[in-house]
Amino acid sequence: YSEEYEEKENGKHQTGAEKQLASWLWSRGYPDATNMTRKYRNAWEEYKEIKKNTTQLLGNQSRMESFGAWSSLGSVANIGGRILTIAIDPNNANNLFIGSASGGIWKSINAGSSWSYVPTNLPVLGVSSIVYHPTNSNILIAGTGEVYRTNNSNIGYNVWKARGTYGVGIVRSTDGGATWAQVMIKYTSDLFAVQEIMYDPNDANTVYACATD
Repeated sequence: YSEEYEEKENGKHQTGAEKQLASWLWSRGYPDATNMTRKYRNAWEEYKEIKKNTTQLLGNQSRMESFGAWSSLGSVANIGGRILTIAIDPNNANNLFIGSASGGIWKSINAGSSWSYVPTNLPVLGVSSIVYHPTNSNILIAGTGEVYRTNNSNIGYNVWKARGTYGVGIVRSTDGGATWAQVMIKYTSDLFAVQEIMYDPNDANTVYACATD
């Protein structure tokens, strides 16, 4: 008697992905895979401190990659992974912002012919939603993080905590994406994400965010 036989008898087929993802979570969180969002933020602060010390040590050679002969594989357009959201400047269709699954924010100023990475100086990996202000193209808001649900948990708060990328809440730019500030800080023990953001069509001072909790 086996699990495979039981699955066939019940008319279901399990891929084993859930066990693989659980293993992925615990290997990253060992020995204690709880409060991962807080630990991720602490790791980011430690990274910034290491980067600052490395810059002081190397002088003009501020990147550790300068010690090795490394080159990027694949096109620049694919280095950020899957694309989750696209924002088109309502006043200039040549200006585009995209949010990626694990590569942060990217920008194009030539209607998508070429792209450049947008540094936020924040621990932003997954970006599920980016929106322009309806009348002021200098203002953009981005929701961070990406969380998937399991097939049998499509209702309510129960989200799969081992899939997606960590979110830090909502970030905002008032200078066309040149600099960003964290305007909603979210710390939870579970994986958190803002899946969609929308301006109120009747009042641009009101913004709605659809989040995992």
